[in-house]
Amino acid sequence: RFQPNRHNCGVYLMIGNLPKAVRQKPSSQACILLAYFSVDKIGKAGTKLSQTQVKTRNCQLFHESMKIILEPLKQAEKEGILMTSGDGLIRRVYPVLAS
Repeated sequence: RFQPNRHNCGVYLMIGNLPKAVRQKPSSQACILLAYFSVDKIGKAGTKLSQTQVKTRNCQLFHESMKIILEPLKQAEKEGILMTSGDGLIRRVYPVLAS
């Protein structure tokens, strides 16, 4: 059962081409919560994993989780999505994911 607390970390999507003063203002809604990741690590309980193997598995878990979360954005980048623009017209846009 999920409970947001100090054992979870939020993954956010932010619109990057906005001025910093707008991006940092919570009411601007420039930042959207996508998911929560558990920060609990894959442990060694009952296994004989080396510290390197544990680190590798934690990295793999993070990357596979991000792949699942970002899949809809990758699809939208290729096919485009219909969005209402600032002038009220509906346009097909191709969002680009960058970090």
